[in-house]
Amino acid sequence: MLERRLLALCEEVGRRLRARGQRARTVTLKVKLSDFKLFTRSATLKAATELDEAIFEHARAMLSRVPFGARRARLIGVGVSNLTDGSGPGQLSLFDDTPARQTDLTRARDAIAERFGRNAITRARLVHEPEPADEDAESEAAGDDDPLRRL
Repeated sequence: MLERRLLALCEEVGRRLRARGQRARTVTLKVKLSDFKLFTRSATLKAATELDEAIFEHARAMLSRVPFGARRARLIGVGVSNLTDGSGPGQLSLFDDTPARQTDLTRARDAIAERFGRNAITRARLVHEPEPADEDAESEAAGDDDPLRRL
C-alpha cells in the first residue's frame, strides 16, 4: 500500500517536471512515522531525469532504508531538486534505448491525461481493489420484502 502511494506521488512529481520542461538530479523522500519521528533521505542521480520510473526507483530504495519497526507511516512525500532545463536530449546511452522508450511512453500518457483528464489513464498498480461487500449491511438494506431474497 505504501509503495502504491509512493508511485502515485512520483508520477505527480514527474508530470510537474515535464509540464515545466525541467529535469531533476536529486530525489528526496520524507517519511513521518506514527510516533512523529521524521526521516528525510536524498539521492543524487547520475543524470537528470523527468521520468516517473527513475524517480520511483530511487524513492523506493530510500523507503526500504527507513527503520519502521512496529511503527506505521503517517506522512510520506517525494520531492526533487537540482533542476535543469529539460529542452535538450539529456544524457544518452550507447547501449540501452530504454530511456528513450520510457520518455515516449510517458509523453503519450501525459497527452492522454491532458486531453481526457488525469483519471483517464493509470497504471494497473494504482488501481484500487474494491472493498469487500458487507453482507450484513446488504441484507438489512434489502429488507424482507425483496423478491430476489426469497429465491
